[in-house]
Amino acid sequence: MTDTVERLARLIRKNPAIRAQEAADALGYAEPKALRYWLNKAGFRNFTEFRNRVLAGEYVPRPAAAEEHRPWPEMPGRLPLATRITAAGEPRFEGDAAAPVGVRAGPGAYAYRWSGTAYDAYLRPGSVLVVDAGARLLRGDLVLSSEPTEGIALWRLYPLDEGHLLVDPGNPRRALLPPESGRWRLLGRVVEVLAAP
Repeated sequence: MTDTVERLARLIRKNPAIRAQEAADALGYAEPKALRYWLNKAGFRNFTEFRNRVLAGEYVPRPAAAEEHRPWPEMPGRLPLATRITAAGEPRFEGDAAAPVGVRAGPGAYAYRWSGTAYDAYLRPGSVLVVDAGARLLRGDLVLSSEPTEGIALWRLYPLDEGHLLVDPGNPRRALLPPESGRWRLLGRVVEVLAAP
């Protein structure tokens, strides 16, 4: 694969919510059509297909040369696996269960086995989410959230002047505006999705 495709795959693994324009900007291209050129050349139809394949674990990028031998002090490669999340939004851990991870995350990060709705090809029941509770939340991020009566859900976050807009990643027509969106407690940004076995 080309260097551009490898770098794009690493960007997607670092931020599963990344959009084509954001990826193009990060890679130094003015427009997403430059990504489409490289993806077509590598045998992929478009950015969405490629992103889904990366997040499903069907395409795994090689580590960047600078990262191959550098330890990640914030993450030893395994994170505690939360077996459940309480109604108050607190992760609960039982025993020494841990999940291997491939991205950097802060000290409050944990893994959580998803048992909810399937979203596209990349998130099915049994997938493991790496949640960084201390990560700064940005526009379009995929966030794990809880609400006492509705339970656990995933949303794409869009900050507003007052509050935030939450959009269902599986159904973009379902969105919550303040004050309704304020009922949901944001537990953290999803920084990696590990495909279900």
